[in-house]
Amino acid sequence: MGEVSALIHEMTHGFWDNWDGWPEPCDVMNVYTFRRDVARFMLDFRALDESGATNPMEDWRIFYNYLVGLLETQPSGRDSAWTLLARGSYDELWDHLFHGAEASILFLVAGKPSLIPPLLRPYFRGFLADKEETTWQDEIRWFTNLTPQDRYLWELVFPYYYILWENPGLDRPPHRVRTSISEPTRKRLRGSDRRRLVDFVNHLGREWCADSCQPLWQLDPGSWRFQVLDLSRRVRFYLDEVGPETGVELDPENWASVKRVLHLLVEDLACGQESVSNARKLVNSTVGISGLQREAFLQMIEVYETAPDDITCDVYADDV
Repeated sequence: MGEVSALIHEMTHGFWDNWDGWPEPCDVMNVYTFRRDVARFMLDFRALDESGATNPMEDWRIFYNYLVGLLETQPSGRDSAWTLLARGSYDELWDHLFHGAEASILFLVAGKPSLIPPLLRPYFRGFLADKEETTWQDEIRWFTNLTPQDRYLWELVFPYYYILWENPGLDRPPHRVRTSISEPTRKRLRGSDRRRLVDFVNHLGREWCADSCQPLWQLDPGSWRFQVLDLSRRVRFYLDEVGPETGVELDPENWASVKRVLHLLVEDLACGQESVSNARKLVNSTVGISGLQREAFLQMIEVYETAPDDITCDVYADDV
């Protein structure tokens, strides 16, 4: 998740906890009635689907599918998550369903209130402006018509847009001439994304400190794996755009060696042009990198070795 989406996520939690601008008094509309209405939307949608009747909420199937995805990740014990939802056991569903619904809807819908089902829309007054009228079909058409490069950039800010790809309710629009993101927006997106590459490189030689100081691959293996796989495209985009000569705060003596190793791992190893054993030998023989950086690169090789299908070699792959 990118910095922007993470910030929106946390700000939205604060909005629910502290905002007093509800369109109705708080004893009528609050976070608890919001959870009730999320449940009502899901249960009503499901009941209409099962009945075979025309579903008047069909235009929000993508929204429903997203919430179902959150619900299905909820450990349910003896009761299914749907059973917990049906009987109103909202506390047991909080960690996944309502946590995500509270904090992720804003960038799920890219700030457009008309993509939120009418039942839930009033809860976002005061946070979303009453504009940007659109439909899910229109948004899918716009998103799938983006150039592959711009689609990648857009996903950095609104990562939940992946739900636009695989959904049973709407067909993909036909292939059309590709559109683009406006240049000012593209510049901001690229700047934010390039910063993530710099941060990754700068942290390779440091330790992440929690209760005790440990490298990230030991402290949080899941986060490390995500960052390594996420890095593959980013290196291809920006490796030649960052460095001390461009004003980026990288050690000039260290950066040349780090850059060579990143190119080896992301271009040669990840794209099948180099073997794992040779990559390890080359990392171990590289001069100009610190001991912790060397260990980090070897840990990157471990990720590539265990997750070859998760690595995209072509950053501009067109999957439409």
